[in-house]
Amino acid sequence: MLLLKSDEQSAWFSLPYCEKTLAKYPYKFDFQIHYDLIDDALRVTYKVINLDKRTIYFSVGGHPAFNVPFNAGEKYEDYYFEFEVDEKLDTHLLTTDGVFNGTTEPVATDKRKLFLTRDMFAKDALVFKNLQSRVVTINSTQHDQSLTVEFPHFNYLGLWAKPGADFVCIEPWLGCADNEGQHVDISKKEAIQSLKMGHVFEAAYFISA
Repeated sequence: MLLLKSDEQSAWFSLPYCEKTLAKYPYKFDFQIHYDLIDDALRVTYKVINLDKRTIYFSVGGHPAFNVPFNAGEKYEDYYFEFEVDEKLDTHLLTTDGVFNGTTEPVATDKRKLFLTRDMFAKDALVFKNLQSRVVTINSTQHDQSLTVEFPHFNYLGLWAKPGADFVCIEPWLGCADNEGQHVDISKKEAIQSLKMGHVFEAAYFISA
């Protein structure tokens, strides 16, 4: 990525199309990421500019990771995700190749809380397609420190960590993987985003502590 500009409060990066991208993804675009501080929050804005002479199709999403536990000497299991509203959670299961296998599995919660366990991600990420919440917070039973991710523009959410690692990811997505054995034209992919010639797409999420 290219750094377009930066100052004490923000930074702009750009990934423009080139011969290498066109060989894999046949559209002309400029993909930009803008990081800026707003009070106590970090805003992450994704911007897609259509430089082609036709509609382009794309998916976009975040993969931010956060240290858990927050402090030395704490236990991973003291932490939990807290959702904005009560949720009946079902995760869409993935194959080892990273595509959906067509089945779901319920995820047990305590009202709005989903407690972390070391085997929570043994089957890969938890993927939620019908989440009502647009805010998820990492909390602890031992103190009041917290970290919040707000994603008003993103309809899907992934939660993930490498099993045994001291971090968790809260991943807002616009788009998702295919189902196993299905080969779908990009314009017909689930949750695919479309952008007309000359148009600009923007979506942002916010991280605060």
